[in-house]
Amino acid sequence: MKRACPGLIALLLVPAVYAAEPTALFLLDAQPNVRQYAMGGVLSSLSFTDAASQPWELGYAVSPAIHLSHWPGAVKESQYNFVSAVVPGRGLGGFSVSYLNYGTGSETVEELDGTTRSIQLESNKLLSLGWGRAIGEKFYAGGALKYLSSTLADTYSANAALGDLGLVYRSLDDKYTFGAAVVNFGGKLKYYETQEPVPTQIKLGHTRKLRPAPGQKVVLGLGYATSAAEKNYSAGAEWFPNIPFVSVRAGVNKNEEGATFAGGLGLNWGNFALDFGYDLSSQKVEEEQSPLRFALNWTFGPSGQYAAAEKYLARGMKKKAMALWGDVRPSEPRYAQAREAIRQYANPPELYAEARLVDANGDGTLSPGETGEIVVTVGNRGRGYAASPKCVVSLPGAIPARFEKLLFTAAPKKSVPPPAEIAQAAPSQYKSLDDLAPQDPGASPDASMKLLEGNLPELPEAEVPPAGTDQAAAAAAPAPTGGFKVLPDAEGSVAPGLRVGAYNGQLSGLEPGQTAVVKVPVTASAESERSSLEFTIQVEDARGFTAESVLFAVTLKGFTPPQLALARYTFKEDGTGNSEGNGNGIIERGERVELTGYVVNAGLTEARRATWAVEGGQGIKISLPSERDLGVLRPGQFRKVVFNFGLPADYSGGNQLPVVLNISEERLRFGRQQQLKLALGSFYRDPIEPVFPDLETSAALAAVPALPGPVSDAQAQTVIRQIADTPPELEFEKQVLKDGDLNGNGVYEPGETVKIKVAIRNTGGQAARNVRVAIAGDETAAALLGGHSAGDIPPGGSRAVLLQAQVPNSVPRKESSFSIKVTEARGFSASTLEETRLAFQPKETKIIKQLAGLLPVPRDNSGKRPNAAAVVVGIGGYKNFSALNYAAADARLAAQYLGGVMGVPEENIKLAVDGDATKTTIVDKWADWLASKPGLDTIIFYFAGHGLPDPANPKEGDTFLVPADGDPEARGTLINLRDLIARLEGSTAKNVLVLLDACYSGLKGSRGLMAGPLFRQQKAVVLSGANNGQASFEFEKAGHGYFTYYMLLGLKGQADAAPYGNSDGAVTDSELCAYVKASMFEATSGRQTPVCSNEGKLEMGRYR
Repeated sequence: MKRACPGLIALLLVPAVYAAEPTALFLLDAQPNVRQYAMGGVLSSLSFTDAASQPWELGYAVSPAIHLSHWPGAVKESQYNFVSAVVPGRGLGGFSVSYLNYGTGSETVEELDGTTRSIQLESNKLLSLGWGRAIGEKFYAGGALKYLSSTLADTYSANAALGDLGLVYRSLDDKYTFGAAVVNFGGKLKYYETQEPVPTQIKLGHTRKLRPAPGQKVVLGLGYATSAAEKNYSAGAEWFPNIPFVSVRAGVNKNEEGATFAGGLGLNWGNFALDFGYDLSSQKVEEEQSPLRFALNWTFGPSGQYAAAEKYLARGMKKKAMALWGDVRPSEPRYAQAREAIRQYANPPELYAEARLVDANGDGTLSPGETGEIVVTVGNRGRGYAASPKCVVSLPGAIPARFEKLLFTAAPKKSVPPPAEIAQAAPSQYKSLDDLAPQDPGASPDASMKLLEGNLPELPEAEVPPAGTDQAAAAAAPAPTGGFKVLPDAEGSVAPGLRVGAYNGQLSGLEPGQTAVVKVPVTASAESERSSLEFTIQVEDARGFTAESVLFAVTLKGFTPPQLALARYTFKEDGTGNSEGNGNGIIERGERVELTGYVVNAGLTEARRATWAVEGGQGIKISLPSERDLGVLRPGQFRKVVFNFGLPADYSGGNQLPVVLNISEERLRFGRQQQLKLALGSFYRDPIEPVFPDLETSAALAAVPALPGPVSDAQAQTVIRQIADTPPELEFEKQVLKDGDLNGNGVYEPGETVKIKVAIRNTGGQAARNVRVAIAGDETAAALLGGHSAGDIPPGGSRAVLLQAQVPNSVPRKESSFSIKVTEARGFSASTLEETRLAFQPKETKIIKQLAGLLPVPRDNSGKRPNAAAVVVGIGGYKNFSALNYAAADARLAAQYLGGVMGVPEENIKLAVDGDATKTTIVDKWADWLASKPGLDTIIFYFAGHGLPDPANPKEGDTFLVPADGDPEARGTLINLRDLIARLEGSTAKNVLVLLDACYSGLKGSRGLMAGPLFRQQKAVVLSGANNGQASFEFEKAGHGYFTYYMLLGLKGQADAAPYGNSDGAVTDSELCAYVKASMFEATSGRQTPVCSNEGKLEMGRYR
C-alpha cells in the first residue's frame, strides 16, 4: 500500500486513529488453533493439538509436537503467523513455547524537507511460555507467561506482560470435558500519553464426544467468554464420517457486533495433521484478502488413541489408559492390541523371585577359587501374562558410578522342572553352564566374563579377548545375540573377591503359574576376603510390573593369608660369633648382642618371596647379613635368621629395647612388623617364645626347632648367685586360641572348648615360688576355667599354661568380661592384668526366621518436615582401622529412611561415606552446617563406623568417633562425641537426634567397644547401638549393622506394632527404643544392648 501524502499529517493522524482502542488487542483475540476456530472458538475440544495454544492442555499431551498456522488479516496486505513447540513431561509436567505475530502493509510518506520514506503501519508480536500438568487422572491445569510487543507507524510502541491460567476436567475415556480459563491478565499498553488496560477475559467451555454409527464419531462443543469489552458465545461440531484421514468441522461465534460462521476440514495421516478453516462471514475482509486459514501439526512419536493410553500408563495413569483402550472400537486401528492390553492390566501378573547359591562343594558358601552359580527362580503367580520379564541384580553401594549400580541384567528362559524339583536338585546339576547357551543354536556366544578380581574363569565355549584388547572398543562393538554379554572392565572391583558372569538369554513372557530360571556363574577369587555380598534382585516385565525386591547374600569363606612371624629366638653376648659382652644372659649397655631366631609361616597358604630386615632406635646400631631373602615359605615352613646389634654405652632409652623385625612378602599387605621382646637389665635363661594373639594357627609355631638358652646351665647358676638379692619379676602374655570355637562365630556354645594360653617369664634374680594363673571379675569364666598352677619358675626361666575347659550345657547366655592374674606365693605377682572378653550361648531350639526386607523405603512422609536437616556418615574403609563391611551401606539406606519416613527434605540431607568422611568434613563442614543453619526445628546426626574410648584414659575418659582419617595414636584426629553433641545442642533447633552404630574393640566383624561415661546431654535424644563395654556387631545375614537394621525396620512400622506401639502410623523415639532393644537382645543373644538416652515422645517419622 503506497500513497504520496505529507509525512507530518500522517504521523499526527496515527495516534489519533489508534488511541480509541489498542489494535494489538486484536492479536490477543486471534485464534491460532485452526481446528478450534472452525468449531466456533470453543475453549476445549478433544485433540492433542490443543496444547499448542492452551497450556492447560499440556498435561494431556503425550508426544512432542510442532504446530504451524497462517491466515490473512482483515486489512489489505496484513497477515498472521503462529509457531509453537510442545514438549510433554511426567513428573514436572509439559512445556511449550510459541510465537504469534501480526503485520500490515507499508505506506510511503513525505517528510517536511521533501524526502520520502516507507513505514509499516502496524507490527504486533506475542511470545508465550507455557507449562501444564495432569492432576490425578481427570484434571489438567496450566498457565502461560506472555510478552506482547506492538509498534505503530514505526514510531509509537507499547509493551505488556500478561498471563493465562486454566483448568480442564476430562472424563477417563475422553467422552466429555469441562474447562475454565482466565487469560490476558496483567499489563497495560501505552502508545502515546495514556495507558490502555488489556481486558482480562474469562472463558468457559464444554465438549462432548458421541458415536452415532459404527466407525463414526462426533464432537460437540459449547463455549462462553466474557471481558470488560465484550461477551462471546460459541458452539461447534466436528464429524468423523468413517472416511480415512478426514474430519469436517463447523461452528458459530456470537458477540455484540453479530455472529461469525466458520467451517473447516481436517486431514489426519499418521503423525501429521493438516487443518483448514474458512470464515463464512467474510464481508469484513477487504478485497484481495482471503478468509481461508490453515495449520500443520507434526507429532513426534507414536500417535493414536492406543499409543496415548500406553503413554498414560507409563505415567502411572492406569485408569485413564484402561478407559481409552476400552473406547477403541472394532473398526478402529489396533483394536486387538487394545483388548489384549485391557486383559493384561485388568488381570496383572504377580512376579516373584527366589535365589540361592549352588556351589561346587555344596556347603552354600564360596571358598577361594571355588565356582558356583546364583540360581534365581522367577515366577508368575498372578492372573495375567508377564511380558518379556527381566531380572536385574545389583550390589548396592559397591558399584563404580559409571556402572550405575547395575551388576548384570538377565532375561531368564523358561524352566523345565517346577520349583519343587529345582529345590531338590543335586548341586552338581548346576556345575555346568550349558543352560546359559543362547536359544538360537546358530548364534555365536560371547562368554567373556567381567573381571572383578584375579583372572578370568574357564567357561564352556568362552571367547576371552586377547591381552591388550582395547576394552572401550570391545564395549562399543555390537553385542551378539544370546550367550554372555561383554561387560567392559572397570576401575576397581564391582564385588571384591568375586567374578560374575552376565547371562543374556531371552524370554518372551511368563504365563500365570509358570516359572523360569536364571543361572549366573560366580567365582571367588583365589585371595577373596571373608565377607558377605548382599545382592538386590528385582524382577520387572516390559510393562513395568515388578516383584518386591529380594535380598540375597553370597558368603565368601575368605582367603587365609600367609602369617609370618619370628616364632622363637635367643641371643648371646658372650664374645662368640659377632657378639661382645660378659655372657651373663643379661643385655647391658655397651654390649653387642647376636640374635638367632626362626621366621615361620603360621598361615594356611604359602608366602611368596619373603624377606626380612631389622630397625633399631635410640642409637642402637643394627648389623644385618647381605642375604636376607626367605624365598617361598609353605604353611608350617621356617627359616633361620641371624643378626647382631650394638647397644651404646650411653643408651638412655626405656627398658624395652626398640628393636623391630620387619618381615616383607611379595604382596605388601601380608608383611609383618614385630617388636622383639628384649629388655635391658633383665635375666634370660630360656629362649623367647612370644605369644601371637592374631595368628590363626598354633601348630606351625610348635613345629619350630628348639634353641639353646642365652646362657649354659653352669653360667646360669653363676648369674643367679650374682643377682640373688633381686626378687622375682613376673611378666606374661595371653592368647585366646580360636580352634576351640568350632563354628568360628565368636560365641562359645555347649560342646565347644575355651582355650587360653598364658606365657609367663621370670626376669628377676630369685625363683618365683608357686606361681598361679587365676580368673577374676566374672563368675562364669572363673567357674569354667578355674585356677592353674605354673609351679616354680627359676630366674630367667619361662612357663606356658593352657587354661582349657569344655563349655557345659548349663552355660548362661552372656558376655563375660574378666581379668587374668598371675600371682606368686610371696606376693611378687605380675603387675599387669590382661582383660579378656568371651561370649557364651546355651544350646536351644532355634526358629529360623525369614529376615524382613528394608526395601522398598516408605515414601509417604517425604518432605513433610521441611525445617529438618540431617548429616549421615558411614565409614567402612579406614586408613588405620580394620574395615567394616556394611557401614557405608548402612549410611546410604539410613539417608533414604531419613527422607522417606522422617520427612527430612532431600536437599537437607548431607551424606559422607568412606574416604569422604574425614574429620574436617564431618565436624568443620557438616556438623557446623547442621548446628548453625537457621530456621531448623529438628536436626539429626547419624554415624556408622568405628568408635574408640579415650586412648589416654580408656576407663573414665570421653568417647570418640573415628573418621576415615582417624589415627588411634593421635587423639587430635578423632571426634570427641561429648563435644559433638554439645555443639549440636547449641543450635536453635528444638529437637536434636543422635543415632550411633559404632564403637571399637578389634573384634572381627564388630564395630567395637565404648567405655567410660557415654552421654551427658541436655536436650539431645541419643540412640546408640551398644552399651558401655559391649561390641557393636555387623549382621552378615542382613547385610547391615544389627542396630541400623532393626532401627530402620522399626521406622518401617515394626516399632509401631504391639507390644511396642499403638499402630497409629507414627513411630516415636520410645517406641523405636523398646522395639530395637527387644529385637537385638533376641538376635544377638544378649551380646549387644542398645542404649536410649533422653527419649520421650519425639515423633521420629511416619511410615504411612
